[in-house]
Amino acid sequence: MKPEAPERTPLAFRVRPQPAEGFDSWLDRIVRRHETSRRILFRYLDVDPDLANYDLARGKLGLPARHHAIFDGLVAGLGWAVDVDRDAVTDGFAAGPAHWLLPLTLRRYGCACCWSGLIAEGRPLYIRKDWIWSASWWCHEHQLPLSVMPAWDWPRRDGSLAAMLGRLEAAAREIVRAARPTARLIAYNRVVIEFLRKGDDGVTPQRYRRYVETIVANRFHFSSERIRLLALRHSSGAQPARRFERFVALSRSELAKEGRGFFRRPQPRVEGIDIEAAIDRPRRGRRWEPDLPMLLQTYLSIAQRAEARGEPLGRPAGPEDNYGFYRSMDSASAQKWTNDRGPGGLGWQNRSQKPFQRDLGSLP
Repeated sequence: MKPEAPERTPLAFRVRPQPAEGFDSWLDRIVRRHETSRRILFRYLDVDPDLANYDLARGKLGLPARHHAIFDGLVAGLGWAVDVDRDAVTDGFAAGPAHWLLPLTLRRYGCACCWSGLIAEGRPLYIRKDWIWSASWWCHEHQLPLSVMPAWDWPRRDGSLAAMLGRLEAAAREIVRAARPTARLIAYNRVVIEFLRKGDDGVTPQRYRRYVETIVANRFHFSSERIRLLALRHSSGAQPARRFERFVALSRSELAKEGRGFFRRPQPRVEGIDIEAAIDRPRRGRRWEPDLPMLLQTYLSIAQRAEARGEPLGRPAGPEDNYGFYRSMDSASAQKWTNDRGPGGLGWQNRSQKPFQRDLGSLP
């Protein structure tokens, strides 16, 4: 007679999902806590272990239709195993196209300040589902770029983990100091992340989708400096980052045609981020358009030289100077332009005559 299989019991450690935690992050914590693998865990829950071969961050959205019923069994089994309801399990799923997510092995970015708060409360480190998008690079709660998560088995004795998180926070603040991302683009990113959190309803403005597609297409996640590149891309000095994303989009023949000058040539703006989002980009004036501060500085310089020659612009100097501008000029400033009275200077006169004063009172 075949012996009966032992009755299944809930998991030994009730590793419950944390608020806003991604499904992948929670599943990984369960596996690590029990020192097992996803396949063994699924088999224990009487679920097809082949589900472990799929990206489960989006729930059923990432599975073929034939696996939907099996996945429902996994959701129910996980809820039973750690004593949580179904909604607590499904809240961790992300909604959106698969290519909007970071690759599975790169979903390890998070906020050092958020993690420090978890450590202080005695809670485990985890990855929020808002952090697994390619467009996620900034913690809008702490106003800080994201960092790479420390190894899950990093020793916690003697405050070593807290010290490491402090170093990550300092490095993130240095990125802000160096790249200087603009407040407007950061606010725009926050709106886009909110759009991703709720899911694409087909009604949200197209510019949010174009923004996400731009970030996905630039392949910044292939670089170890992903966060630094994204911070630069969201600053007023985005040209180097724009050049990088243009470079990775070129085919081999296009790159050969572009030549070496590609890396020195300004790149065109991208619709998804540089038109709708980068409203506060630097003003680009034409050559003949004077810059206002430079214009005022030039006018002041001319006025000083005219005063040094005794020919103030617009009105005579002395008691009638109600604004105190010319009276504030000391003798040292008058000596500054003594060379103007030499031959060829602006103050040179060939014959004795009354100083000519042009009426410039209409000037500002």
